[in-house]
Amino acid sequence: MPALLLLTALLIPQEGQEANSATRDEATFAQALATDLGFDDWAEKVVNDALKKASSPSDRGLLLLARCDVRKFIAQRATDPSSRLAALGAAGEAYTDFLATQPSPNLANKAHTNLAEVAFQYGRALQARLDETDIGPEEQAAMVTTAETIFESAIRGANSMINWWNALPPGDEREGARFTVYYPNEFYRSLTFYYWGLLYPSESLERDQYTNRALEYLADFALLVGENSYAGMLAYKHMADAYAARSETEDAEIFYVHVIENAIPGDSFLQNASVAEIDSRHGVIQEATLSFVQMLKNEGRTGPAEAKALEFHDWAETEGVVLKPSGFRILLELADQRADQGNYGAAIDLAERVARENPQSSLRLEANAVMSSAIAAAPPDADINLDILYGSAEGAFFRKNYKQSIEGFLLLLGRMGTTAQADEFGGSSYYYLGRSWYFLDRKLESSVAHQAGYELFPTDEEFANQNARAWRILAEQFRNTDPNDTFLGNFYDQAINAETASGSTTPDAAIFRSAKSHYDRAKDLARAARGMNALSKEAKLALGAFDQAALSFRKIEKGSRHFEESQVKLALCEYNRMEWDTGAGNRALELLDEYLDIYLPNPEHTPIDAKGRKIRKDVSAQADYYRGNIWRRLAIGGNLGAWEKVLAHLEGYLSRHPEQTEYGFSSLVLRMEAFLAQGNSLDAVNQYEELLAYNPKAKWINRASYILFSDFHNRALEAEDLSLRKSLLTEAVDYLETSNQTTDSAKWPNIQTEARIRL
Repeated sequence: MPALLLLTALLIPQEGQEANSATRDEATFAQALATDLGFDDWAEKVVNDALKKASSPSDRGLLLLARCDVRKFIAQRATDPSSRLAALGAAGEAYTDFLATQPSPNLANKAHTNLAEVAFQYGRALQARLDETDIGPEEQAAMVTTAETIFESAIRGANSMINWWNALPPGDEREGARFTVYYPNEFYRSLTFYYWGLLYPSESLERDQYTNRALEYLADFALLVGENSYAGMLAYKHMADAYAARSETEDAEIFYVHVIENAIPGDSFLQNASVAEIDSRHGVIQEATLSFVQMLKNEGRTGPAEAKALEFHDWAETEGVVLKPSGFRILLELADQRADQGNYGAAIDLAERVARENPQSSLRLEANAVMSSAIAAAPPDADINLDILYGSAEGAFFRKNYKQSIEGFLLLLGRMGTTAQADEFGGSSYYYLGRSWYFLDRKLESSVAHQAGYELFPTDEEFANQNARAWRILAEQFRNTDPNDTFLGNFYDQAINAETASGSTTPDAAIFRSAKSHYDRAKDLARAARGMNALSKEAKLALGAFDQAALSFRKIEKGSRHFEESQVKLALCEYNRMEWDTGAGNRALELLDEYLDIYLPNPEHTPIDAKGRKIRKDVSAQADYYRGNIWRRLAIGGNLGAWEKVLAHLEGYLSRHPEQTEYGFSSLVLRMEAFLAQGNSLDAVNQYEELLAYNPKAKWINRASYILFSDFHNRALEAEDLSLRKSLLTEAVDYLETSNQTTDSAKWPNIQTEARIRL
């Protein structure tokens, strides 16, 4: 929703003059935590703690109002439509309850204005929810009851504030309150009546009365603020909505077209207006266009609706318009129209774009629904991007929508044929298809899918074994139901042969699985012993378990498919012993040097099949990474010269192993640590920028940014020059902000440090 630039000054209430300064500081701090930093839980905690210490009604009133405002901002930040509606309802009720305590006039004025805004937001969210089809009668009745309570209180408050402003004598106070009190309440009162009218059926007396009041107030508001201003255009857009709600579509069309054609007055305006003003006017054009397209579609005028949506698409592309949610929804309307015309590829491309550009928004869910519908309706010969088909089917599987997953994978497999992408998607498509059938208790279809997945794609490096194993498990269940059935016996034998050929049932494979089981148990024991000395019972158990695992790994002989893995696992056994065994690091390096520098270059050891090459690729990347990591552990243990080894061994890791992004991102972080340990902050920052260029997972950004924060913060604390200290703190807090924003569980001391530095 575009913000009213004209009205933004009033959205954050100022301190109540009746409260003491400490209380005002706490209220301001809580509001800043929610609005500026997004720390909702902490903001609520600050208010609750302050309330326990409040000693006067004015102090309590200010803090209660701050809590209302915090909840309002939390509600506005919610992205899920149902959650947003519930949160806005809770915020509206909180303001209503606060006003019932008869607060001071100063606080009451602020609460009235903010309640008016919440009512406006609630109305928008309620309209979106009422447009959905999955609402039961009880839920709808509850929403209407909550809405009427909020709307009644909001309109009383808005009227009170408007009357207060009208009673002011001419002067500075009246002019100042014009933009902070009068205009906002006029606008929100208008929209509250509009949304109130939507609660009632079309053509009903209540809808007619409330929407008529909205029209009257919106017309007055447009004249007050200037018909050609952004706020005036926004008022006209809502007037069009009100006419549409009254089924007066001709009048609605006049106003929609007026806003679309006149919100940007001309080229001279574009040359002189600020970027923010242009962006806001683009936003109101998008909202007017969406409402216009939806009205035309509801009237059955699909041709004009399509023309208007396409006109918007071309205009936005030509002008480079930044799309708002309403703009993206116009693209989804256009996608629906393309699908109805049989142009499924274009429809899917549009929906995929919306989903891709809105990963954390409810728009992604809307786009996925449009995309799935288009895919399901497309005939077998439709031109559809296979990447999108696969992503849609796989997404349905992981959302546990197995029926939709089956439909998607069957459609993909039918289109895939012998295309170049068959090897890319074939094995995994049959695997997830088989698993989808399995979860719907269709085991026969599941087994056939896994059989096809293995037999058609036996060299798939990741899914051939998984398909063979899943086929064997199901075939065994079938055979056990009737051991004398020849067909079931042959089916089981074929599955066993497939699993054996895939390399998972040979004798050395059993030894390797046993060794790996010992290794995994040893790591669990090592975690339990962390921080304890080598003579502790826990440490002895862990060391003994690593000895047992190493003994098993040594049984794997050269020539085995698992030999290379076992050699690296031997080194990792030593790596995990380093906390208690000072010689373990050097032994681990000897094993890795032997593998990486002697075994790998020998052409006699080159794998001859696809599975062996896959193992070589993964295992050598792991060994390459841990060699650098072991040098890091040695450096942390006191061998300062080892930092240079870290830099040398991990340099260019991602160039050598571009597919190993997790190890690769970690290698960049370890190199940052090494640079900082050598006092080289510039190269550490450059390494951080290189990491960001890969767009890694949040955990790597979190770790890397905190490392840089610690370095800059420590240097700031040591700096004697105040200018230098300020510069370093500015850098430090930016890195800390990034660190806090890239974790789901930011530590309170880090949050507090960031807030205190900024505020």
